[in-house]
Amino acid sequence: MPSTRRTHTLSVRISATVVFLICCFIHQIKLLNVHVNTFLVNHREDFCVAMHNFVLQCSILLYFAEFLVMLLDNYPGKIFVVKHNKLEINMRRLGIHSFVWTGGQTQDGLEMALRKSAEHGYRTIEFAYLRPEKFDLDRLSTLAQSLDVEIGVTMGLPLDKDISSEDPAIVEAGVAMLADAVRAVRDVGGNKLGGILYSAHTKYNRQPTRRGWDHSVAAIAKTADLAKESGVDLVLEVVNRFETNLLNTAAQGLQFISETGSDHVRLHLDTFHMNIEEANPAAAIRLAGDKIGYFHIGESNRGYLGDGVINFELIFDALLDIDYKRDIVFESFSTTVVDEGLSLACAIWRDTWTDNDPLASHAKRFIELKMDEAKRRRATNARA
Repeated sequence: MPSTRRTHTLSVRISATVVFLICCFIHQIKLLNVHVNTFLVNHREDFCVAMHNFVLQCSILLYFAEFLVMLLDNYPGKIFVVKHNKLEINMRRLGIHSFVWTGGQTQDGLEMALRKSAEHGYRTIEFAYLRPEKFDLDRLSTLAQSLDVEIGVTMGLPLDKDISSEDPAIVEAGVAMLADAVRAVRDVGGNKLGGILYSAHTKYNRQPTRRGWDHSVAAIAKTADLAKESGVDLVLEVVNRFETNLLNTAAQGLQFISETGSDHVRLHLDTFHMNIEEANPAAAIRLAGDKIGYFHIGESNRGYLGDGVINFELIFDALLDIDYKRDIVFESFSTTVVDEGLSLACAIWRDTWTDNDPLASHAKRFIELKMDEAKRRRATNARA
């Protein structure tokens, strides 16, 4: 069943209520002025009756205001529903991948990941592909709403559902899988589907082909239509050469989304992958500009931010330059958490961490610090 997206914010609820109460107050002041004039022109009995009515009306308005606040708090998304890329443009959320907390095989694991993310102050979480037959999506949605944590989902296609294949049957199976994934994101109340959606998540042993590229473009365009109808953003993750043979750079990604002809497809960039493939990651961010719909922060060794070789100062300067105001999510993997399949796919041969709590705390502090430093540098440069 379709889920209402939680696109309004506490500030919206407060602002709407304040505006309403101010209007009521102004109206009552006008009434009070009339009643005072009644006293001056007529006699005391008329004035007492008028003041009694005035107090009664104020009481009714206050009860109505309280009812309005209750309505806004208990029915999120059904009042003042606004698309996240409009009203929430000033509400960029900092998130974390669920693989920091759990391998994602169980309902309990996903719920624990939601709670741990909220505990550390993250306001969005990234799940891997959610199979409706395996997980209780309604329960996950309810828990996420109670914690004020938004949900995004990423995935990679298996080889037997590779939409960049030259085999039409394999492409068709991939399109069906993507459609199921979009519906799962919608039903869990999520706001985006990303990852390696355009090919298999694997180290290919062949060159990409024009026919495979065209198959993928057509399949993503079709998926984008469904995603748009479902209120789900579609973002394509540009990854390194060892995980796909199709989109390794932002420039390739821009060409691909242009060929889809859809305004609902954006790029999902990741500092770990950009560090491998881009000649200049910061320049790639500026090139992609407003076509970036989602951004991963990950270190070159998949571990603690700052322990690798990525120049995050340049990354955050570039994000500031393009006025990036969408989600930023920290991603890191360890075999102490994720399963063997993902470890093999992502080449996690050694662990750079084993305790996820200090990792998550450090990542949040690091990202917030780098964002603040980039803003300070800009302000310093602009100072006369």
